[in-house]
Amino acid sequence: MDHHGGMGMTHPAVNFLASQLGWFACVLGAAHGHPWFGGLLALVLIGLHLRATPDRRREASLIATAAAIGLVADTLLLNAGRQTYASPWPGGIPLAPLWIVVLWAQFATTLRWSLRWLLGRPLLATALGAAAGPLAFRAGEALGAVRFGPNRILSLVALGAVWAVALPTLSRLAGRGEAAKE
Repeated sequence: MDHHGGMGMTHPAVNFLASQLGWFACVLGAAHGHPWFGGLLALVLIGLHLRATPDRRREASLIATAAAIGLVADTLLLNAGRQTYASPWPGGIPLAPLWIVVLWAQFATTLRWSLRWLLGRPLLATALGAAAGPLAFRAGEALGAVRFGPNRILSLVALGAVWAVALPTLSRLAGRGEAAKE
């Protein structure tokens, strides 16, 4: 259906469920040594989302920006010893694995749809990022996809700091031009 109220990929409930499906597929796939399964499923969901989005170029730009931020942020955390990943790159390449970068990309698909209520609320986005980022990684740890460094509290604080910056930044980018559409 269309993006104006139908039950397509941009409907907030469908968008939320698709993001959760992609998250679980990536995390469980990585935890069980099959990172490509979850990554491919999440990429298919991103593709379906883009197909349903009225402004594909703008949405694709947001998704690419989130993936780049995720690659840099999680690579820095990895190299700082804050976390290690199940299903890392072969040969010990010191980059965040592709499946976690795909998760960042898929997260961006929620910003204009199921997380639309965050747009224009930078303090709320900062607080939510600081709390929800570490909680999501803690859930990933419980499922076997990530391990925190020896100083667990420092790892969680570092994740909170990353997400306290990333979520309001991405929300601001997602909100650009939204006021003109209303």
